[in-house]
This record gives sequence, structure tokens and C-alpha cells, in this order.
Amino acid sequence: MASTAKEALQANNELATNATAAITELGINDDDLKTSSVSLTPVTTFNNDRTSTITGFRASNTLSVTIRPYHDGDRDNGSGSGSGAADLDSLVGDVLTVLVNEGINTINYVTFQADNITEAANTARALADDDAFTVASVFAQAACYEIIGVADMIVNDDNIPQPNSDDFVAFGGAAPSVSTPISSGDITLSSSVDVDYIIQRTSPCSVAYGG
Repeated sequence: MASTAKEALQANNELATNATAAITELGINDDDLKTSSVSLTPVTTFNNDRTSTITGFRASNTLSVTIRPYHDGDRDNGSGSGSGAADLDSLVGDVLTVLVNEGINTINYVTFQADNITEAANTARALADDDAFTVASVFAQAACYEIIGVADMIVNDDNIPQPNSDDFVAFGGAAPSVSTPISSGDITLSSSVDVDYIIQRTSPCSVAYGG
């Protein structure tokens, strides 16, 4: 808490500047940093005569950081370059640790989400279509029919994965000596399809109840 609004804002600006500089040194791009909000509020105490007195000011701002996985050659962590979820988990942990070391005392949440799901979504759709045909073929053949076409198809995509989130609140105190452990987990895509197939009777038919 500062005694004047100016002092509170200056202290907050210095803290935000130092924190931003520290995480950009980890390889975070400036384009992936965004100030979401800035606040400046008076600290008020209430007196016995029901009046209030401003005793100081608090300033804060919210910084949103997008952390992307490293690609080969982007980072040398002493054991060679790498890519994938393991590097992303490590980098997120490093960023959280650096922020706390710089004096940040509240980290609201960590969210993991996919940037590009097109290939995975198409794979899920193809698997759904193959599965529908396989199951329909079993039933059709059991009744002495074969599939010769598609009359209608309704796709039910669930290919907008919900991000994995973890609440994470850091409080001021002694600076952590090691990187904060983070695990990103898995993001799942799924797709289903309802298909009306065109079938025709096969001959000869060895099923007695062929219809």
C-alpha cells in the first residue's frame, strides 16, 4: 500500500515492467504478453462516527501470458533442444517461478489449449465414419443385405476441446529455488456420425430369417 495514488501506480508499473522483462528473457514473445486490466483503488478505514478516511492506495494490473512450446533449436536448456508437451510444462513452470521471484503475489489460473486442431479433428471424423460403416455392414450382412450407398449423414462434432485449467495462486515470500512443477495433461477431440445407408438384398442368402 502506498500513501498516494501516484506512488501506488509508480510501484505497480515498476513491478510490471520488471516481471515482463524477466519472462521475455525466457523466450516469451512480446506479442504473447497482454495487459488485461489496470486498477487503482483507495484504501479506506471507517471511523466510529460513521465517516471514512482514505489511508492509502493500491494499484494492480493483470497480465495475460501466452506460452507456446519450443521447437527444435529455440531453446538450449543445457541438455539440448527439444519440443512437445514436456518442454511446454517446463517453460510454464519457469515462467511462474520467475513471476513470483519478481514479486508477483497472485497468479489466477493456468490454462492449456490447442492452437491447431484441424488434423486431429479430421482424424476423429474419419474414424467415426469408418466405425459407422463397419457396424452397419455387420448388421446388413447378418440380414443378407449389403451397403451400396449413403442416403443421409449427420455429423456430430465435439472437436472444440475444453482447455485444461488449474487454479494457481502464488503468495509473496521466499523466492522458489526450483521451477514450479506443471503437467499439461491431454486434450481430447471426438466426433460421431449418424448415417442412413442405402442397402440391397444379396443373393444367395444363407440366413434363414433373411426377411
